[in-house]
Amino acid sequence: MTTMVVIPARLESSRLKNKVLFELNGKTILQRVYEQASKAKGIDAVYIATDHHEILRSCESYTSNVMMTSPKHLSGTDRIAEAVLELSCDLVVNVQGDEPFISPELISFIAQTTKKT
Repeated sequence: MTTMVVIPARLESSRLKNKVLFELNGKTILQRVYEQASKAKGIDAVYIATDHHEILRSCESYTSNVMMTSPKHLSGTDRIAEAVLELSCDLVVNVQGDEPFISPELISFIAQTTKKT
């Protein structure tokens, strides 16, 4: 069973614009989310799905697993749904792009629990 994490990331956050590109100790919030997700066990790949070229350029400094999606999506889930059309996987874990301290163990737990159901 192929399991992937997809991180939806948009620049025009309603509460805090450019949030995912804010720096925390030398890395963007989004990069920290990506790195945390990459540490999770049982995950075959981590992708970022974005609608903005500024996010794409930032991501290209630490991963090639970034996909452009439509800017018309109303939610991160919609953005993920578009992105997975291009991915071959059995299970997708949605990790939001503004969770720089998310636990890799939590991501692994969610993936493993979902595989069992």
